[in-house]
Amino acid sequence: MAVIGIDLGTTNSLVACYKNNNVEIIPNSLGDNLTPSVVSILESGEVVVGKVAKELSVNNPKHSAKEFKRFMGTNKKYYLGDKEFSAIDLSALVLKSLVIDAENYLNEPVEQAVISVPAYFNEQQRKATIQAALIAGIKVKRLINEPTAAATAYHLHKSKNDKTVVIVDLGGGTFDVSILEIFESILEVRAVAGDNYLGGQDFDKALMNYICTKINVPKNSLTTYEKAKLKFLAERCKMQLSDNNTATFNICINDTEHNTIISKDEFNNVIKNIMLKMKLPLKKAIRDAHIKLDYIDEIIMVGGSTKIPAVKNFLATLFARLPLCYLNPDEVIVRGAAILAAMNAHNEELKDIVLTDVCPFTLGIAVAQAITPNEYKTGVFSPIIERNTIVPCSYSHSYVTTRDNQESINVVVYQGESRMVSDNLKLGKISIKVPPLPSGLAEVGVRFTYDINGILEVEVTSTNTGEVKKEILLNKNNLSQQDIEKHLKLIESLKLHPKDQDENLLLIAKGNRYYETTLGELRNQITFEISLFESALESQNRTIIKEAKQRLLEFYEFVEDQY
Repeated sequence: MAVIGIDLGTTNSLVACYKNNNVEIIPNSLGDNLTPSVVSILESGEVVVGKVAKELSVNNPKHSAKEFKRFMGTNKKYYLGDKEFSAIDLSALVLKSLVIDAENYLNEPVEQAVISVPAYFNEQQRKATIQAALIAGIKVKRLINEPTAAATAYHLHKSKNDKTVVIVDLGGGTFDVSILEIFESILEVRAVAGDNYLGGQDFDKALMNYICTKINVPKNSLTTYEKAKLKFLAERCKMQLSDNNTATFNICINDTEHNTIISKDEFNNVIKNIMLKMKLPLKKAIRDAHIKLDYIDEIIMVGGSTKIPAVKNFLATLFARLPLCYLNPDEVIVRGAAILAAMNAHNEELKDIVLTDVCPFTLGIAVAQAITPNEYKTGVFSPIIERNTIVPCSYSHSYVTTRDNQESINVVVYQGESRMVSDNLKLGKISIKVPPLPSGLAEVGVRFTYDINGILEVEVTSTNTGEVKKEILLNKNNLSQQDIEKHLKLIESLKLHPKDQDENLLLIAKGNRYYETTLGELRNQITFEISLFESALESQNRTIIKEAKQRLLEFYEFVEDQY
């Protein structure tokens, strides 16, 4: 039974496998390697995922959802028509679609996967990813940090020389940086840092705001549909500016055509302040790794947003050298995930690779700190596992009571870097009884065990009585087993649109978008061509459908030239 690698991205997702000593990226039903992380519900109630959903989201945003990865592990709800979804549900639908593509490609069942996550994903976000996989019907063999997967994809373990490498991962919604040391086929992660709310989507939003100002249309006056259309066109404009010095922008708002030209210099100026936010995580990772810039041998760029020339120039200036980018940055992470999947399946070709990773955040508990013999300051953070500790790991500390005759101790667990727990993320609480003794004589030992999937087990032992309490903490935003079963029923009740019909649905959705973004005679032509295609589909004659499809594709090329 195959074990696959999955890159579950904010903007796009990919799936791959390791076969014949090589990574094979698995195409979706449309033949594309990239599957947009977008979910839509049709009028029939069927669910579509990917490129078709992305097209539908432009004309029907109220029945579509995207960018939900940013809200994994939160209580945010999405409403697609009359149905309610969480970010976990939507991610599960994307994962389910990827698994179906993998099973069709491999011609065998897929029940296990290695899934990549941002290095700076916290405890609840990692658990949410595992739960999404469970709901999609697959077991997570391992969660792998995205920059670590990238290092594996670049085969850095095969380096003949010891080296220090910086992996810079700028995707659609998250930014990660990892510092790795490579020696004797060992990839050792020294430090990670990042920002879970920094990525290509932020460039899109900044460009949207700039375009609205340039065409003199207040953004808050736009309808939901007009905002969706503006975002789609802004994203396309951004991609055009990666290869061209200018991009033409046309949009119809309230039956008024707005045309403008955006230059590369304008775009670079728009995203300048967003790129500056990359500096803080970069400096933090370098500082935590205890290295100097001079000691860095290579910088590797990962993630679709690193295709933007301004990002590459920014990093080249910062590190005083050109970053490496000879693998497709969209595909690097899934390649690494597939290699890790093969390693977990004990593939003999990969047995010599040793890979270590680190805990991205400090983990500890709330304590009362003695100020004077009779005065305590409560809510102080006491670290047990420091950030960037190599995992798996297990550490313990001892704590005592602060009051005479205290009968219990509450061990409240937090994750974060702030001195006071009020500014950190609460993960849970374990209470344990202690004998009523004078202050400082009743003692508990607290042990944290953190595994390679970023899951924390807490064990609390009463030194005086020997009682032990142990559990894997569930944050209030995570799902119980009962909740998972409820979400499973929801996903199972939804019928995925047949994969073999995706291309036809995509062509119609694309035509509808063309119609709504054009004016005049071209609109009439679009209506005529779509009607011809729909008539061909109704005939159920494969030859007629094939000819009509080719005619429509050629017509769409003509329409694109008019934009």
